[in-house]
Amino acid sequence: MNRAQTCLALLASLLLSVACVPADDGFRARLAAGCNSEETCSALSEDADKRWGDCIRASSTGRGCNEQMTDKFAASEMKQRQQETGANSRSAPLLAEEKRAQDAEQKRLVELQLGQQAELDRRECDTLSPVLNKPHLTPQGLSGVADLSDARLAADREADSQHEAIAKLRKCDPARADRLAPDIDTWIAQVARAIDDEEACRKTPSCMAPRLVEPICEAISDRRFARKAITTERQNPAGVIDLRALHDFGQEIQNDDATIADLKTQYRALTHKSFNESRCPKVTPF
Repeated sequence: MNRAQTCLALLASLLLSVACVPADDGFRARLAAGCNSEETCSALSEDADKRWGDCIRASSTGRGCNEQMTDKFAASEMKQRQQETGANSRSAPLLAEEKRAQDAEQKRLVELQLGQQAELDRRECDTLSPVLNKPHLTPQGLSGVADLSDARLAADREADSQHEAIAKLRKCDPARADRLAPDIDTWIAQVARAIDDEEACRKTPSCMAPRLVEPICEAISDRRFARKAITTERQNPAGVIDLRALHDFGQEIQNDDATIADLKTQYRALTHKSFNESRCPKVTPF
């Protein structure tokens, strides 16, 4: 039942109950004015019916009931409004307390999220150090690179990777980033200089020829060892010769001969001289 329906029902009930005694217009107006909500109208309707019945039973003529009901209704209306006001005034502190609790919980959640992010940043910082301290490309490995243009591309990619790592590290640990940045810049400069030097060396016979001496001497030493091993195996005092071992040593000698011939050819092309095995370091005889 809505507000209008409740008020009409209340007025109809009132008119029927006071058919023998006219109700004054003031009481009806004040009764209708009290219907400020559906709940209030229902409460007033029940209260008015009860009080009017009590008044009729107490008076054989019903005289004065309008005045009594008007006064009682006014007192009931005032009491209802006082109760509503008191309820509102009592709920204000509760609402304020709930608001403070909500704000505190929100602050706790934000601090928790910030703490978790800080922990993730710290872990990322810990993983950056190995990248910064161990660059993949070193100047010492350039002599084995066939194409130096590939080495330059690799150096550029490595430099970009190191600079990116320094930038990330600076966000979470600026002091360590500032301490490592000069080392990275030094390493990048060293690699660039090493590539330039390697490129110049490969164009200079006097620089490349000494590089061939060591591998030639190593191949000569290996061949000497294989020949000695074959002689020893054939002179086995037990009289049993390991044919598999003889075959393996023979294969090593063939590989060493091919390597020595190829390297000597390169040496002659660079120096215009034949390689002399006297350049090899003396080896302890077997």
